[in-house]
Amino acid sequence: MRGFGRVGGVVAALALVVLGSAGGGGGRAVAASPVVVRVMAVPQSVFVPRHGDLGYAEPYRLALASGGVDGSGDETDLTDVEAVFDLSSLAGKVGVQLASGWPSCTEDQGVVRCPLGDFYQRTELSPFTLTALEGTPAGTVGTIGLTVTASNAATVTRTTQVVVGSPRLTTDPVTSRELTGGSAQVSPAFGNRGDIAVTQGITLQVSSAVATTASYSNCRYNRADAPTVAECTFDRALAPGDAFRTDGAFSFAPPDASSGVTVTYAVWPTGNPPDLAGALPADAPRGTGGPLGLTAIDGSALVVGGSTELTFLPPGGVHVDFAATGFTIAGKVGRTVDVNVPYPTTPNGGFDRTMVDGPLQVTMPPGTTALPLGRDEETEAVYCVPADGGTKATCGYGPDGFGTVLRVRIDRKVAGATGTITVRPKGDIDPNPANNSAVITVAVHGGGAPSGSPSATPTSGSSPNSPAGNPPSPSATAPADNSNGNGDRLAATGTPGAPLLGVGGAAFLLGGVLLVVRHRHRRRAA
Repeated sequence: MRGFGRVGGVVAALALVVLGSAGGGGGRAVAASPVVVRVMAVPQSVFVPRHGDLGYAEPYRLALASGGVDGSGDETDLTDVEAVFDLSSLAGKVGVQLASGWPSCTEDQGVVRCPLGDFYQRTELSPFTLTALEGTPAGTVGTIGLTVTASNAATVTRTTQVVVGSPRLTTDPVTSRELTGGSAQVSPAFGNRGDIAVTQGITLQVSSAVATTASYSNCRYNRADAPTVAECTFDRALAPGDAFRTDGAFSFAPPDASSGVTVTYAVWPTGNPPDLAGALPADAPRGTGGPLGLTAIDGSALVVGGSTELTFLPPGGVHVDFAATGFTIAGKVGRTVDVNVPYPTTPNGGFDRTMVDGPLQVTMPPGTTALPLGRDEETEAVYCVPADGGTKATCGYGPDGFGTVLRVRIDRKVAGATGTITVRPKGDIDPNPANNSAVITVAVHGGGAPSGSPSATPTSGSSPNSPAGNPPSPSATAPADNSNGNGDRLAATGTPGAPLLGVGGAAFLLGGVLLVVRHRHRRRAA
């Protein structure tokens, strides 16, 4: 029987840098090396539903990467890596089911071995599911012992507690409210509607696109000045039926009277942050005020899910002027180019994708054709999807730091050829729809060898107030055989376009904060 195992609805993404112990594992001789195994995600506890519980059992997950003892060597291969999971203490109490997605993993006498080969960047592993056997009582039933070995790095070990039972964490329901006094005041609430207590403590993370003024001593913040994320730990158990609300509030003020604020908060058993939670590192700055406390409440109005989103609107609703940003496609006739698609701007310099109706709409300039990404290409950026035979395209919004890319073939030179890029704000929030479209131009030139990175030259709509530190940097490059049929392609030239902002880079935000885990891979051509 194949399947996946989970952490009672919460999966680990705990960022731990492990330097390991001296010596190798499994009888291997480990040479002195600056490379170490980094355990990027591993759960402190695994919660296994009771026998007969219809709750979905989700995968036990591990994430590894290479690192350097001195903080360098991040792109140095770990070689001959093997992860070994000792589940022998669970015999007769919890069944182990290997996951079909990892055929290289084997199980013998309660020990699961997963050869991982060589790698250097984040590698994730979901090797098995745990299922409580009939008659196994609720509570702690054993441990998972993890040992990671490599031929060029010290052995790393970790231990995970296995608990039969499922905490079901609750929070406030998603709501929209009106700003009062010009700011949003948020006092998060949470409870446990499951069948087992959380004994390892509770972690609360509160985030927004705008800064908070709260500074609690039991909270860590993503930065010391004007933090937008707070992560607070409460060293107490959360029994079934318990519910609490914080005795202090987090205050968030929008950048201007026409903007709204969205605040997202999530709770999890300490040491078990959910996927993509973006848990803060242990050395993140701590608050300098008094501790944030908890007050017991009636939790019947809370909803199961472990996270919630609160939207605060100014009186009369939000009004934002979105301006599309034009750009130039540059290259030789017959070549295929990749072009960064600059996102729309607002008077505050930010961009909130939750306030627009779907992707950007592109009408290609005459003499050019939009092309799809090659079927076997790997890229973190989002590529535009051609439509109407390549005369049009729709361009979604890629993750912060990688953005959106338009692949174009320059078929012929057409004097004065222009296209358009259009943003569609939701409803009637935009008081100035005249600038929702901008011009795409073409610069055809000769000579030159293919350059390496996609780029675009903005022609309109750029905002000098766009937040710094979020340049458009999609790193994807096209394979040579996916261009003009002659094995040629050329990345567009020019200066970078308007900043490609992820949700977290917006000056204001409705719809929450998009948390992104970036998995970089070696590129492979078709």
